[in-house]
Amino acid sequence: MFKFSLGRKRGKIIAVADIGSGSVAFAIAATSRGKPSRVLFAERSILPFEERTRDATITGLGQHLEETGKKMMTAYTASGAKAPIDALYCIVRAPWSRSRGVRVQEDLKEPTVVTAGIISELAKRALAAETELDKKNLLEAMVVKVELNGYETAEPEKKVAHSVAVCALLSDCDPALRALIQEKLRVLAPQVKPQWRSATRALLSEVRDMSASTDDRFIVEVVTEGTNMTVVREGVVAGQRIVEEGVRAILARLTPGGMGEETLALMRMLENEQCTSPACEALRVSMAKIEPELVRVFGEGMAALGTARRLPNKVLLVAHPDMLPWLSKFFTRIDFTQFTTTTQPFEIEQLGLAAFSRRVVEAEKVVIDPALALSIALVNREESA
Repeated sequence: MFKFSLGRKRGKIIAVADIGSGSVAFAIAATSRGKPSRVLFAERSILPFEERTRDATITGLGQHLEETGKKMMTAYTASGAKAPIDALYCIVRAPWSRSRGVRVQEDLKEPTVVTAGIISELAKRALAAETELDKKNLLEAMVVKVELNGYETAEPEKKVAHSVAVCALLSDCDPALRALIQEKLRVLAPQVKPQWRSATRALLSEVRDMSASTDDRFIVEVVTEGTNMTVVREGVVAGQRIVEEGVRAILARLTPGGMGEETLALMRMLENEQCTSPACEALRVSMAKIEPELVRVFGEGMAALGTARRLPNKVLLVAHPDMLPWLSKFFTRIDFTQFTTTTQPFEIEQLGLAAFSRRVVEAEKVVIDPALALSIALVNREESA
């Protein structure tokens, strides 16, 4: 729905801030119409896996963004680059942002030519219909799909229809986090105004790109401070729930009192069959031992989302790379069929770097993670539209 002009033949230099639940990333990329965005500089900074208050987490994220952003901006300047930063995007993830999908339909008295005014009025009604989000702190309120006579229509204006429906994506942001991040971004790139987006919007765009026959997906994002579960039906957010069991809590269950970073390293070694030490064997036992509790926690979230309608079988799983293989096996091996549409096991799709090769490439010696690649891919879509 967004149309942006690149403005210059050389394209644009874009800064991207990715705000996770317990980490931040900052990247500088070159974007040209019709080409993948080339990531010139990028780094993610992760808060230690430890217990902290919500306010302390927000403060820590702000500090890490300031430090990481300055480091990347300094590296960009030191490289001899002359082009200024043309645009700055800030993508916010759960639990700091929440998203809702709203569908509003108007049945017309007679076949009518669809105008921008009709679509705009329905979009306003969709915004008014949402009552749970903080409308003073919206990240976005956008039309993701227009249906004429019950069918999605890419270019609805000037077509004749007897019914028009608008499907909108609405996302808000934690006000304290937004204020602090806004302050840090103003220092990092004072010449440009941040454009705010939700990670749900990025995931929704990815689902629509990857779906050949259906847009139905159950998205499971296991992030630092929780797990964000989102149901997508026909390309529209149909439900979202945040479960308070994320990477930090899972690591604490696996190795009580241990170092989270060390546990992740052991999980990686186990997956690669490179570890036979007593510590690895103890971790293997712990992974099996905590599964029943994870089944209960995740099952409660699935039950809440599947009350009116069972969940899609296709799961788009997003998690820490070292935890992803184990969680993929967990969601396919455990019997969650009571929650699925077909009463068959989940089909897992992992969102790795390979999924973004059409939209994101790395410059030499630059390394990015799938979460940052997802954010840059969204920017690439919008800047190339």
